[in-house]
Order: sequence, then C-alpha cells, then structure tokens
Amino acid sequence: RSVAGLEAGTKYLILGALSTGFLVYGITWIFGMTGQTGLMQIGNVLSGVPVSAGLLFGIGLVLVALGFKIAAAPFQFWVPDVYQGAPTPVTAYLSVASKAAGFVVLLRVLNPFLCTPALQARLLPVLGLLALLTLLYGNLAAIPQTNFKRLLGYSSIAHAGYLLVGIASVGAIFAGRAIAAILAGTQTQLVLGNLDARRDWGYAPEYVEAMWRMLQQPTASDYVIATGEMHTVRELCEVAFGLVGLDWEAYVRTDERYLRPNEVDVLCGEASRAAAVLGWRPTVRFAALVRIMLAADLADAGLADRLVPETATP
Repeated sequence: RSVAGLEAGTKYLILGALSTGFLVYGITWIFGMTGQTGLMQIGNVLSGVPVSAGLLFGIGLVLVALGFKIAAAPFQFWVPDVYQGAPTPVTAYLSVASKAAGFVVLLRVLNPFLCTPALQARLLPVLGLLALLTLLYGNLAAIPQTNFKRLLGYSSIAHAGYLLVGIASVGAIFAGRAIAAILAGTQTQLVLGNLDARRDWGYAPEYVEAMWRMLQQPTASDYVIATGEMHTVRELCEVAFGLVGLDWEAYVRTDERYLRPNEVDVLCGEASRAAAVLGWRPTVRFAALVRIMLAADLADAGLADRLVPETATP
C-alpha cells in the first residue's frame, strides 16, 4: 500500500461524491422546471417551457457533474494526482472506459436540450468555452511533465477537449428527431445549414463489422470504410419527410449560422481495398439507412405508426 495510492483514492472518492451531489441537485431543478425526469419526456415539454433561470441553473449543475466525469476544465484538477497514484490498470481504465462512458452519458443527457433551439443557442457557446479551456490546459500542462502517469492524465484532459469540440460544433438535430417533434406538435421547423453538401452516408453496424474484420487480419494495415455513394443533405430531408407523407420544403429552412466557413462540399470514400482484403461490402443503402434511423426516432416518440409502410415507399 502506498501513500500516493491512498491519496488518489481519497481524492477520487470525495470529488466523485461531490460531483454526484451536483448531478442530483441539477436533476431536481430540471424536474422542478419541467415536471419530468425522463429525457424523452423532458424533450417533449421543453418547447412549452420558458427558458428560465431555474432551468439553466439545473442544466449548469448537471454540466458541472458531467464535466468532472469527463475531466473537462475547470473540473479536471483530480486527474493528474489520481492517475499517478492509481495502479496502472486502473489508470488505463479511467483514461479510456470511464471517459468514454462519461461522454456517452453527456451526449444522451444533453440531447433533449440541444434539440430545443432556444436552449441550443445558450448551451453551444458554453460547451465551446469548456472545450477551449480543456484543450489549452491539457496540452500546455503536459509539456513540463516528467512522470508518465501524470503525462497520461494531462493527455486525457486534452483528449476530452477535442471531443468537446465535436459536441460544441453540433448544429440542428437530425431530421428524424425533428420529424418526430413536428408530428408530436412540439416543433414547427427544422433549421439546417448547407443543404447541398454531398456526403457518403453509411450504416454504423456495418462499419463496426468492418472494424472487427480488420482485427482478424494477421498484420495491421490501413483501410477506407465507405459506401462509395454520395447524397446531399437536401436528399436526406426529402427522403425522411417523405417517409411520413410530409413535404420537406414546408418545414426545412436554412440559417447562415450553421454554414461552416471551411465547408468541404464533397466527401466520398473508396473502399475497394476493404472489399478485396477484408471481404467487406456495404449492403444498407441510403434510402434504407434513412428509414432505419427515422423508424427508431418515431418509435422513441411513440409515433411508429406514422411511418409509411416499406411496400408503399416510392
């Protein structure tokens, strides 16, 4: 038993308990403002709830708690000491599994709030500031380190900053969730940026299968996983809204705030090597992919019956 290990465990226990207190208190405030504790139910009622100081305070408390879990600045001070004092397997677990779980929870919890335009406009700048602070602190503090575990701790903080950049860069919600909200009467339109951006849309489970096939190879190598087909965001909206019998042009509008200054208009992958070496080929095409995603969002909202039957799809 080491003094450093005892100190690390004590810090993690106390600060972990403190962050849990912030989380519970934040949930209490959100419940007081919305009358709901389920994330889906909260999302359904947010459009009719004013953006009050109490609601923002509750969301802020939840962000503080989750900021501790993902080691975002300024809630990251426990990381170097805990990483240094913990056994190496525990340090590895905290830097990978624990952080990944924290971001999954963060995305899931923030989802209903980011789907509400009034709240999204307030949350994204806060997330951007957290990302900036976390990146700066993690990278700059790592420079003078001589202990490997402390270096890993600061590197983990920097990685959290990069991941937060992705969350802070989110625009409007995916068409499926917007369609569900429109059908439920809690939303009237979907706001997007560049409708003419052409992308290579792929089905995630098939991409995970490709990853598994890579791991079965005797030697490591590089592969491109893609469908080789491009479709615009405009096509996505047209197909998605058409699957519930709606005219997408009546509900979709564009906003210059969501236009990226360095937009890449065309992104398409070439996966012939993956097909030749791994024997992997995509089978779920664009229209089927949109149906799968939309069906999941409609089912979550209790609106599965609004989806046009597959046999009737044009």
